[in-house]
Amino acid sequence: MHAIIGSGISGSMILSLGKNAFGFDKAKFPGGRTSTKPFESDYICDIGATFFKESCKYRKDNLQYTFSCLDFLVDKGIECIQYQYTNYKSTYFSKNGLQRISEKLIEGKEVQFSKELVSFDVREDKKFILYFLDGTNFIADHLTITAPLPQALSFFPSSKHKEEWESFLQPYFSYRMTLVAAAYWKSPSDSFMSAMKKIPRKTFLYPNQQTEYISIESLKSGGDGFVFMVQYSSEFSDKYFDEWRKEDRSPTDFCKNAFAESFDNFLVENNLKDFWSETETLQPNNWRIHKWRYAQAENPMLSKYDDLDFDSEVMNKYSDLVQRTNIRLTGDWLFGPRIERIIAGESLWKDPRPFLNGEP
Repeated sequence: MHAIIGSGISGSMILSLGKNAFGFDKAKFPGGRTSTKPFESDYICDIGATFFKESCKYRKDNLQYTFSCLDFLVDKGIECIQYQYTNYKSTYFSKNGLQRISEKLIEGKEVQFSKELVSFDVREDKKFILYFLDGTNFIADHLTITAPLPQALSFFPSSKHKEEWESFLQPYFSYRMTLVAAAYWKSPSDSFMSAMKKIPRKTFLYPNQQTEYISIESLKSGGDGFVFMVQYSSEFSDKYFDEWRKEDRSPTDFCKNAFAESFDNFLVENNLKDFWSETETLQPNNWRIHKWRYAQAENPMLSKYDDLDFDSEVMNKYSDLVQRTNIRLTGDWLFGPRIERIIAGESLWKDPRPFLNGEP
């Protein structure tokens, strides 16, 4: 049995491709950092990643190829819709939110949710025994962990395996934090929505500013309501991480004020201020507040932007380590944070453990 910890894009891909695989996730739903949160009515919000690119390039056997993420997902029965992102036209989102990708990938697979791994041990017969927060355990022949590296390494017992992985992973250990706030207005004025729909883009980037990323999530699905999402810079998120939401996950006053400032600046910048009343601005019908401690790997092993190089020396060292320890750590620290890179990487990488790559 192959135990897979996590059901984000990485874990869901491995589950979809593997046999005799069993997944565990501490969350109630799959998706990880591609989570989709519902509002009332039919509106949703992708609070992490909000789109993916059609394809990515990779190198294998000294040749360059292109992997189509779009074709892969369409073949899986996922309805993908083109998404206008600045000047790029080869970007897409899944119709029912990006979480739908993970949901579709794990259909028919065995996955237990609300199952938080605490630690594991390696028995004398080299099998793994996994210990969970609810007091249960699970025996596995092979282990793959897709959690962010600080969490993944915290599961290890003190051992030579842990020392080897820690030594290998040192260059890739840096993650950025991200604070997210999204608000939903059920019935904004018709004049505002009409003006809003004339804006040619749904996504706005502000590099090196407090408000780093804005997505008009309601323009993905249409309708009469309005969903406005803001992701904040790494510096801002690190500074105010513990001041962002209350225990019931509602926004703090600090969060509301920061969001109102971001929203007001957006209205002014796009000549929408005259279409929006102060009463509407201060009274959204619903909020979605989130904070990612490990939002994105800062220095992925195979880069954020370059071709995925399966011929590289570091990739060979990684495969050797997986084979030697029978433990695999994977995720955005390996292939890069983009969805298309992770899907391509997990599809193309050959696990050196014979049983897991189809060999007898």
